[in-house]
Amino acid sequence: MSKIEIRTVDVVQYIKPLREGGSLPAIVKADDGFLYVLKFRGAGQGKKALIAELIGGELARAIGLKVPEMVFMNLDDSFSKTEPDEEIQDLLKFSVGLNLGLHFLSSAITFDPLVSEIDEMTASKVVLLDSLISNIDRTAKNTNLLHWNKELWVIDHGASFYFHHNWDTWKNHLTRTFPLIKDHVLLSRATKLSEAAQEIKYKIDNDKIAEIIATIPQDWLQNESDSLTPEEMRTAYIEYINAKLSMIQLLVKVEREEFFNVGVILFSKRKKFLGVKFHICKNKLATFSCEVDIDTLNNYLKAWEDICIGSPMGGTIGELELSDRFRWLTASRSTIIQSSETHSGLCIAPEKELQYLFDSFVL
Repeated sequence: MSKIEIRTVDVVQYIKPLREGGSLPAIVKADDGFLYVLKFRGAGQGKKALIAELIGGELARAIGLKVPEMVFMNLDDSFSKTEPDEEIQDLLKFSVGLNLGLHFLSSAITFDPLVSEIDEMTASKVVLLDSLISNIDRTAKNTNLLHWNKELWVIDHGASFYFHHNWDTWKNHLTRTFPLIKDHVLLSRATKLSEAAQEIKYKIDNDKIAEIIATIPQDWLQNESDSLTPEEMRTAYIEYINAKLSMIQLLVKVEREEFFNVGVILFSKRKKFLGVKFHICKNKLATFSCEVDIDTLNNYLKAWEDICIGSPMGGTIGELELSDRFRWLTASRSTIIQSSETHSGLCIAPEKELQYLFDSFVL
């Protein structure tokens, strides 16, 4: 695996702003003679957007996706003095120092989800990457994908890692999934997620993560409003990426409205039996959502148990006939706990069958 080398260049000419970007990036010329898209430290999201761009881009490169070369770009204060546009003048003034540039892909064509082609493995890698880094900015309206030299290139990761805008609560994000992946432009084409996940976990190991985080300039990690030190931030980024890698197989499945089993209901009219067994795995629940209280869910399921046995705690539903109680329990409902479609079958001993199903599909 090749070592990361990021060059440092000086901006020698401000050419024009790219006003389609919310942070007003610009095309500039550097002292190496090449053109770059310059991302400014003085833009709306500040240096954190540069950090997200750097980490996201290098992670993408590590898993085999095409990313324009990134360079550190020195900007001096002379440019703001000659810029007539006041908004850009302020942007240049507040961006003096080290910024981030991406090699300008001249004549690149924006990826169009209606007509552009992409192979399933690449689509799966992009979707999983954006799930890992919580990238909200790859939708049908703004794909941030380019076709250049007959290859697909990924750009613009500055809106990723949004947890770092509030370091006081960053640990709350370690077990969360990424609901906004449902709007991803490539989600429907990402049909090789398992294969892509295996490759990503192989290519992004602890050494590669540490190497990427080590490239972040110390100056970008120093903000008076942040509650963590620069070294604590580096550690947090590493821990966050590792946490997401550990749950990579689930990151996209959850947002495709997949579920995990927590219990089994069994009804036998002939045997006059209605029973439920349940168990909520704390680790699975935390992976799906750390905001859901497990005690609340257990109390909810305990109410189902009371209904099954006809306990007074089951209320009016518990007083109904067994068949009516079963229909109520298995009715479609928009709650966090839902029953699946019912499946018919034969059994001689419903209690043993319930235990067998519970052991097979829940535990």
